[in-house]
Amino acid sequence: MKLMNKPAVLVPLLWWLIAQLAGYAAGWYTGCGGGWTELCRSRWDSALYLDIAQQGHTLFECPNLPGKWCGNAGWAPLYPLLMAVLGKTGLPLPVAGMAISQLFYLLLLLLAAKMIEVRDYSVKGLLGVCMAAFAPGSIYFQVIFPSSMVVFFLTLSFYMTTQQRYSIAGISAFFAVISYSIGFILIGVLGLWLIFEWLEKGVLPKKQVLFLLIPPAFGMGLWFLYDYLV
Repeated sequence: MKLMNKPAVLVPLLWWLIAQLAGYAAGWYTGCGGGWTELCRSRWDSALYLDIAQQGHTLFECPNLPGKWCGNAGWAPLYPLLMAVLGKTGLPLPVAGMAISQLFYLLLLLLAAKMIEVRDYSVKGLLGVCMAAFAPGSIYFQVIFPSSMVVFFLTLSFYMTTQQRYSIAGISAFFAVISYSIGFILIGVLGLWLIFEWLEKGVLPKKQVLFLLIPPAFGMGLWFLYDYLV
């Protein structure tokens, strides 16, 4: 019970709950009925993630476009994989997708509170977490998209790097790469950071190279191997 008395937990939880009300109101205003329904929370690429959760990655020649390729292999596998795992319990895939998004949305807000060192209910802490909760495009954190997941892992990777906890940063980078189709850019970003560290200190940070670059590179290779096998 002590944990629930901590502002670092209650402030993110408060903004997460407010975001739920805002999401419901937005759904009601746009005419989809509000609530946790696929009609309100599924758009565009959501259908592709649901398709991957049902049948895995596919790649085939487009029937009506000779020489062109169709399928869903261009979308990262982690999010639909988790949807498929939850679906095995009998949970409808759209609900599973929304639940995963909401979970990582809350985790992201908890991480934001940790990063800005929320220790009380001051205006600074409240507004700081609010900025994370209602950042531009944050509506995607609540729907059938992997946005909250990849932003959480990216943020955790950067934060752990600043804390010199490179093994956790690398593991987070691994999950970021397989969470979103352009997550591989993180490998280049971390590589550039290591180059600047090398130039500044005059010594190649071998430990950082090992922990920061190998896990996300392995994640990318694992994704390619999966696509090759299927």
